[in-house]
Amino acid sequence: MKVSPGWGSAGPINSGTVRSLRKYIVGRDPFDANPIEREINNPGNVRTILGHFGTRLLNVTGGISMALWDIIGKACGQPVCKLIGGRYRERVETRYWSCVKRPEDQAEEAVKAVKSGWKALKIKLVPSFSEKSFWTIGTDLHVRCTEMRTDLELLRGAIDMHVHSAPDLFARSCDHLELALDALQHGMRAVALKCHFAMTPFRAAVVERAVSGDVKVFGGIVLNHAVGGFNPYAVDAALKAGAKIVWMPTISAANHLKHYGFGAYKAQRVLGGDLLPFKEGLTPLKGGGIVAELSQILGLIADANAILGTSHFSVEESKVLVEEAKRVGVKKIVVTHPEFEVVNMPVKDQIELARKGAYMERTILPVTPMWRTMDVDAMVKIIKDVGADHAIMATDLGQVHNPKPVEGYRMFIQMLLEKGMTPQEIEVMAKTNPARLLDLELQT
Repeated sequence: MKVSPGWGSAGPINSGTVRSLRKYIVGRDPFDANPIEREINNPGNVRTILGHFGTRLLNVTGGISMALWDIIGKACGQPVCKLIGGRYRERVETRYWSCVKRPEDQAEEAVKAVKSGWKALKIKLVPSFSEKSFWTIGTDLHVRCTEMRTDLELLRGAIDMHVHSAPDLFARSCDHLELALDALQHGMRAVALKCHFAMTPFRAAVVERAVSGDVKVFGGIVLNHAVGGFNPYAVDAALKAGAKIVWMPTISAANHLKHYGFGAYKAQRVLGGDLLPFKEGLTPLKGGGIVAELSQILGLIADANAILGTSHFSVEESKVLVEEAKRVGVKKIVVTHPEFEVVNMPVKDQIELARKGAYMERTILPVTPMWRTMDVDAMVKIIKDVGADHAIMATDLGQVHNPKPVEGYRMFIQMLLEKGMTPQEIEVMAKTNPARLLDLELQT
């Protein structure tokens, strides 16, 4: 199979490669487009298909993916863009393409391209230069190009403390390993795995080992019904397993149930059917005080110097929780996505909690199409009113109708830059404050 030169052309693909690809495609349901692409690009399968490790099949899977989505669109009688959340932009930027050259010549050409107005570069690399290895050449060029883009430069070293990845009971845009590899490729420092149904420190340890520790991967626990709600035994086990974050209930919270009417989301339903229904959600308040089991949990968090996340509690519940947490010695508190519609915390209350030492978590989710509750201008105003020093950046991404988390983080950085946030403010929110919370050494 050979594609003729032109827009998006690919080099020649031998017949053996085509035969190897058949088993991943023939007889499959075209509606499984994403799983098919992931299977083909799985590193182990890449080795089987191409006979050597490291080469990606993007020039092949790109065409396969487009064909599958075209079939899906025709079957549904809809443009593909409507199947994935609607048209996102009116124009698509093209990329400057550079052929095989010496590394220094490619770097020089990349600089000229950027100065000429190109915003994206595509550079071909081959391990044929004796003075440097293939990977060193790639790293040099990546660093040179990244330094020309403020968003990419700020993404390097960034930390995302709120990511949803597979396996999960909600469909996810990537699995844990794909997330870590993507973070590694873009130079991010750390990610934290969040799951509404299970603790994640064991998963985090395996994934971090898989990327050789080049990206730190942290886990936590969300106190939903799936782990027993306010269950001190589950929290104790999670903390002993290395959990850094203990999130209060999300889909099991009484405030969540009051807002949505069920333990899921309008924009996202549980795979395999609805969960067992529950009549009453979880609240931290009981008899004018805090639920006894929750008091014990706060003590465990304090003893472990872990992070408390307020999750989907109401504004008043969050304020009482923060007050009690401070009283028992919890030093690290994050008000989870205060702009999210379930929480919807007024600025005056954010300022009050920030003065008590809590960090406000700013995520991109409230400005994405399917979860939109505000525009970027409004978010920037809130950040500035409360103060970037009291904020951390995160994505809360992983939904299949949104960008993948790492790309979403880059987009979030760029949005904030375009709306008046300074690189220094973003550095504080994306790197400095998360590093402090996660006990990572501050980088200069």
